Amino acid sequence: MKTARTRYICWDMDETLGFFRPGKRSEFMKGLPALLEELQNKGIRHVVTTASPSLYATLALKRTGTERLFDVVFGCETVCPDNRYKRYGPVADRLGISRHDAVERMLVIGNADRDSSADLDLVTIIYPDAIKHDATVVAAVLGKLLEHGSWWYGFEAMLNIAKPYRNNGIFEGGDMSIGDVLLSIGRVGENEFMHTAERLIMVVGASIHRRADIACIEEPFEVREREVEIALAGAGIQV
Repeated sequence: MKTARTRYICWDMDETLGFFRPGKRSEFMKGLPALLEELQNKGIRHVVTTASPSLYATLALKRTGTERLFDVVFGCETVCPDNRYKRYGPVADRLGISRHDAVERMLVIGNADRDSSADLDLVTIIYPDAIKHDATVVAAVLGKLLEHGSWWYGFEAMLNIAKPYRNNGIFEGGDMSIGDVLLSIGRVGENEFMHTAERLIMVVGASIHRRADIACIEEPFEVREREVEIALAGAGIQV
């Protein structure tokens, strides 16, 4: 049931929710439908914010049987009519969320920096390798954020315990782990190209960063720093 303080997750479509090819193979990230339902039971609502046409996204969701999990599909007509960085102000307007409250009530999840918000300060999880793995990594990060009363408070709490590794006036942040997940977290300021908002970015590492796959969680911070830089570069963020 929706309340005045309902929180939303704005999901990118292709290479984030899954692999979609009209007329060919389409499949959701393994375990993600169950995670979406679990979050719904906690009062979290889901919308799609894609750079593809809304009709394409709607058909892809119908094909995978997941259309029921999303309140609204926002296509390129709404999110990026100029075919550049996404703008979430129109999404907030449609959801009845003020631009001031958006940072607390709207969270973005995508697979590249282009999914971050060009017009609103929003917490954004960027997971470049999302469709190569199951939903457990996203679930771990969301679980940590949900320990707090809003997406912004969750971000700030996590940033406060991250170990600082860089502050060059453009990116200020650090490195932390949630169980087996390595995360780079920080603020990315405005730039002269597209962004008029401060981006509150959380980048899941360059690979899945589970102990079974890579031992970087156990290594000293200095050893991991290069991998964090690689993760940011993979998400299209230069520091």
